[in-house]
Amino acid sequence: MERTMKKRYKKPIGAALSTMVLLFVLSSCETWHQDCTGQIIVENPMADTTLYVGGEPFLRDIFEAPEVFKHAENKDLTIMDLIGDTDFVALNIVENPSTKSLDIIKITGIKAGESIIRVVVGDNCSDEGAFTEFRVVVASK
Repeated sequence: MERTMKKRYKKPIGAALSTMVLLFVLSSCETWHQDCTGQIIVENPMADTTLYVGGEPFLRDIFEAPEVFKHAENKDLTIMDLIGDTDFVALNIVENPSTKSLDIIKITGIKAGESIIRVVVGDNCSDEGAFTEFRVVVASK
């Protein structure tokens, strides 16, 4: 009989604790998103480019003038993702030596072909980001 009572009381206490944790997490998220205002704008879309297999990589700090993206309320932006067909290009996000931030996209041609590159940025606040796409043609030397 004692064993059954312990099991009975553990469930309501566990459920109450789980509910409290869930409410705390939800209230934290609400607070976190309250300051999330403004939009991310694509100011200067990336231009299509041609690379050569084994040639110099394409390097671009997307937050230096002319900025590719801008936040309507001047909030800091970060690169969230760099997407493309890795059969033809190698994609990297590298550190800008002067700012120590990962702001530079590096694209290297590895095989003749073409890839649509998508650069996704966010403001580390809201779940929504912005992106721009451009075409990279990789040619043989």
